[in-house]
Amino acid sequence: MQNHKLKLATAVQERKLGPNDPALATTLNGLAVLRQHQGRFEEAKPLFDRVVAIDRENKDRAALAPVLYNIAAMLDDQKRW
Repeated sequence: MQNHKLKLATAVQERKLGPNDPALATTLNGLAVLRQHQGRFEEAKPLFDRVVAIDRENKDRAALAPVLYNIAAMLDDQKRW
């Protein structure tokens, strides 16, 4: 139930703000980190990938750096060095 509500909330945000809005990227990054901490890496990875794509589309290097760090932390959690 909670997963459905999170997906619905991000869909509403995307519809209101657009698919490449920085606020959407922030939301998706937070959701990806949540999934990472829950050990749900297979769900976190596509969310992180989407955030990277949004930040690259917006040419926002400052926003991209913490996302790449989060991806590295997730890989470390999985012992995938």
